[in-house]
Amino acid sequence: MPLSPPKHIYSPESIQFWSEKIGLNWKTQFSPSEVSLGKEIFQNFEIRELELTETGAIVNARFDQEDCYALVDCDGESFSIRVAGQDGFLGRALAYAGFLEIVKVVATEGTPQEAKQEVTTKCEEPAQAGYNVALSKPKTNGMRPLVLQFESRLKSILFKPQWKHADGTYSLALKQGKNLPDETTPQEREKLIRLASLARRSSFQFRANAGTYVLDDLEQIKTFWDKEVGTWETYFEFDLPEELKRIPKGIQEVELTLSLVDQDEGTLDFSWDMRIGKSILEPEDCVRLIRAHHQPLLIPKVGLVALTKEKTAMLASWKDWMDSSPEDEIPKYLMFSLLKDDPVKVNLSDELKQWRESLHMIPSDNKALPEFLRSYQKQGVSWLWHLCDNNCHGLLADEMGLGKTLQILSLIASRDYYDKPNIIVCPASVVPVWEKEAKRFFPHLRTEVLKAGHDFISCEEKVLWLASYTQLRRHKFLLDRTNFGYVILDEAQHIKNPDAKVSQACMKIQSEHRIVLTGTPLENRYLDIWTLFRFLMPGLMGGRRQFEERSTNPHVQQILRKQIAPFVLRRTKEDVLKELPGKTEIECLCPLTEVQSAEYERLTSEGITQLGNDLPKAVSEQSLSFLTLLTRLRQVCCDPGLLPWMDIDFMASGKILNLIDKLEEILANGHKAVIFSQFTSLIDRIDQALAKFFPDVPRFTLTGQTKDRGEPVNDFQKLEGAGIILVSLRAGGVGITLHNADYVFLMDPWWNPAVEDQAIDRVHRIGQDKPVFVYRMITPGTIEARVQQLKVEKRDLFSGVVGAMSDISDIKNYYRSLSDLIELLPDNR
Repeated sequence: MPLSPPKHIYSPESIQFWSEKIGLNWKTQFSPSEVSLGKEIFQNFEIRELELTETGAIVNARFDQEDCYALVDCDGESFSIRVAGQDGFLGRALAYAGFLEIVKVVATEGTPQEAKQEVTTKCEEPAQAGYNVALSKPKTNGMRPLVLQFESRLKSILFKPQWKHADGTYSLALKQGKNLPDETTPQEREKLIRLASLARRSSFQFRANAGTYVLDDLEQIKTFWDKEVGTWETYFEFDLPEELKRIPKGIQEVELTLSLVDQDEGTLDFSWDMRIGKSILEPEDCVRLIRAHHQPLLIPKVGLVALTKEKTAMLASWKDWMDSSPEDEIPKYLMFSLLKDDPVKVNLSDELKQWRESLHMIPSDNKALPEFLRSYQKQGVSWLWHLCDNNCHGLLADEMGLGKTLQILSLIASRDYYDKPNIIVCPASVVPVWEKEAKRFFPHLRTEVLKAGHDFISCEEKVLWLASYTQLRRHKFLLDRTNFGYVILDEAQHIKNPDAKVSQACMKIQSEHRIVLTGTPLENRYLDIWTLFRFLMPGLMGGRRQFEERSTNPHVQQILRKQIAPFVLRRTKEDVLKELPGKTEIECLCPLTEVQSAEYERLTSEGITQLGNDLPKAVSEQSLSFLTLLTRLRQVCCDPGLLPWMDIDFMASGKILNLIDKLEEILANGHKAVIFSQFTSLIDRIDQALAKFFPDVPRFTLTGQTKDRGEPVNDFQKLEGAGIILVSLRAGGVGITLHNADYVFLMDPWWNPAVEDQAIDRVHRIGQDKPVFVYRMITPGTIEARVQQLKVEKRDLFSGVVGAMSDISDIKNYYRSLSDLIELLPDNR
């Protein structure tokens, strides 16, 4: 008699799969008699249940009170059929009927998006007959145990079902590429059907050609072991290797250990291993873990194992360094790269421990050094000497005015390389300063200035070369042919951009020792310090990408300070020059005049209209227009007469009026003043005002157009009585001494506080015998006030990394809207 329609079990994914595969030529696999009987089974609704999966199907029917199963597997473009039941012919006919039923289901349900899952996708009704009943706990009735023999791969597990015989031997339960073995009993066939069903639900894939089941997703493997193994063990026996027994422990983290020992001539030898508990992983497993990029792997006899992202990154950085270094030449200083807060255990030999501790000690100044050096300068030379003796290189970051030039010349003269020339690279404006100081204190040192037609090849004698950064870049092609004793980079912030040609030229210099001089090693960003140490000790701070990623760490200041501490010496005037008179810094507020205020508001309104109010977008997409707007606003704050379209008297400038007012008393009392500005046009306008109000006071000017920089400086330094020197920040911010003055005026705030500090230190330095007063001329409520606030935060950045040891793009990190940055605040309307 006809039966009820079959029960369908499927998912949207299985409908999608069969929608694509049902069009394959499956009919040719059946004989005419199997086709004929299959049609009858289909038409008489004798199929009890059809389960569709993403790789095949299971068809169930009951003939003469006996279950019969047909399993259909799709392997690419073809199907394979397995039968579980007494009658193989009947089972294949059932498979044909199953295909007809699949066609009907696919046609009815359409695409997976339309699939109607009104029936459950899991067989969870053990009370029903047929296929579901097979999931109830079976009666043994003398059946052979079904043993699942598991194996592991790096990212997968697999098992072969095997029958366990009474004599302890085993035989395959599924013969490769064939139907079930003929000797299998009906109860055993039900057990295999149950296995197939459970395997599908646990996402195992059947490999017919090998007779194995495979699960190749580590997350699914973990889920299988956490949630499903218990059900499987109710029906089957497991034969597990050691690593699979450990899967319940979860993913085990590798402990990475690096052992370092001292070698000759300042190099290291190293070895490293990976451990899980007390077990040391095999070298090939270590390599696989590194290549896995912090993804877990199944390691034989260990289990699920992974390197953390941090350890993977550290190993990648170490490998990059090793690949770029000569074989067996790993500098000792690299231990400080590995002793920072990286997630790796480092074992040092006793010799290396002693060496590390010695670097943290500043040696006594017992070397044979010139008597004219101050005690802290002798200590600085001894420190540099100590680093050189230990094949390390240093950053002398003393505050401006403490005599870094003299310390370096003393080192070169006292600890010389008799067979090699030395080279000092500095800004062009400072070359004459080095030449003058060398002749004054060490006349026996022969100096030569690098220039066209006079270079390392035309003059091969042992001399002290003085090279501007520009000339060094132009002679870069000669650097491979010369080896120096010392190379010193003065004002080394010039190489803070690692991509600049001058930075690349400096990196090509070959020398025994490298020293960097700067009072401002960190001007705008942490990458500045990375660039300096890439020159000094390549590899110490890792690769650039890794360093930039690490610089987002909230503890980056402490990490950097710990890492570079042995190689940085920073002293301030307050530390070592107790006799130096004090310095007082004052913000002098200069309200805008009516002309300034009107022009400022007009430029602000037009700027916001043109650029929009999204500041980060304006900076990134319209940077030129944005910079032009800021320049115009700052010019208005200084003097509206600086604007190209404004023809107006300097009396319209609130700053110039305030300056004149301050200078009246200063000059009347015989003091001297230095006036700094970045705008040479403002210097010209101030000079006109000074000529009008103080015609009898001597005035000097130093800008980029000044041909002989020494003349106005020397004349000002010799001056008796009141006097003024006007200096552009760029031309006179470094390399000159103006301690004859005791008043400093900064007419326009610079983005970078370090530039201002350098300017101030032209006056507040060794030799100054009077208290120094510094006036910052600020227009309240304008962009100048916002810039001043940014500078305060930059000082915190500098102090945080170097210890007692800027760039306009910072603005977008502090202000989100253009109006917040530039609009005139009420206190200046």
